Amino acid sequence: KAVDQSGSFMNVRTFVSVLREISFDDVRADAETIPRLLVMAPTVAEARDLGLRLIGNNGDLAITARELSSPPPELERYDAIIVHDPAQLGVARTLRDRQIETGAAQTVHVFDDRLTSTDMALESLRSAIVRAVPDRAPAFGRAFPVFRAAASRAVINETSIANGQFALVSNIPALLPLFGGLASATADFIVLTKNQVMMIYKLGAIYGRDLSDQFKIIQELAPVV
Repeated sequence: KAVDQSGSFMNVRTFVSVLREISFDDVRADAETIPRLLVMAPTVAEARDLGLRLIGNNGDLAITARELSSPPPELERYDAIIVHDPAQLGVARTLRDRQIETGAAQTVHVFDDRLTSTDMALESLRSAIVRAVPDRAPAFGRAFPVFRAAASRAVINETSIANGQFALVSNIPALLPLFGGLASATADFIVLTKNQVMMIYKLGAIYGRDLSDQFKIIQELAPVV
């Protein structure tokens, strides 16, 4: 019992210290900012149709539809750029080269349903979009329900990779005698728990939870410890 009580006490202290270091405000603001998409196709009508099939009919205001021949000057304004180029004119490659020249993030994606069904091509595209900008995954899932599965996978995978890398590095001090193991365990408690808490908060954002009631969210996060 003494061991169990000591462990529980340590968990409570860990949870309190984690919460002190976590700020949900930035994640909330980002999750509640609707993503902006540029969709390019042979015609504006085709571009708008593709955009609505990609994000759902409730996302019309998030889409900028353009012809392949008239890309906008500022690509960095968009969270994702989708190119449907059935004639293979090389538009996607040109846009990627522009992003490389300006040092912008690589957010150009090609839609191609020639080798698979349209539904599968759209789902594959959704996954590619959130993998490219994992920080914006909660926003995509929250604004567009059809993105929720892909956004959740992106958030979980990002957290798993970060935790795995940290756990590997934090085990190095455990090789030191006496205090090494204690330092390693403490670091694991704080950082890994913090990442898990933030992951659950992001998943809540994706699935439309009320992000303003942080006390209720903290109550639900406590069992993570």
